[in-house]
Amino acid sequence: MGLKANGYILKNRDGTIQVLVNWAKSKPEFAEAGYDSAVSAFSAATRMPSSGILKMARPIALAEVADIAPLLEAQRELGLRK
Repeated sequence: MGLKANGYILKNRDGTIQVLVNWAKSKPEFAEAGYDSAVSAFSAATRMPSSGILKMARPIALAEVADIAPLLEAQRELGLRK
């Protein structure tokens, strides 16, 4: 579900803003500003950019903290990865 939601958010600005207005009871101008400021954090592959958001003392392999096999399989099924 997250993969499809991210894809929708990235491809459908107006629809996403309408969801924010309806679900979060946000004023349209606030929903637009929120979307515009946050959309760059979303990825169709649902992966964080390699730069990450924290400064780390050493590089940490993803395999050290998570099993992403289910994510990779879902991406393959959705045609996001070969």
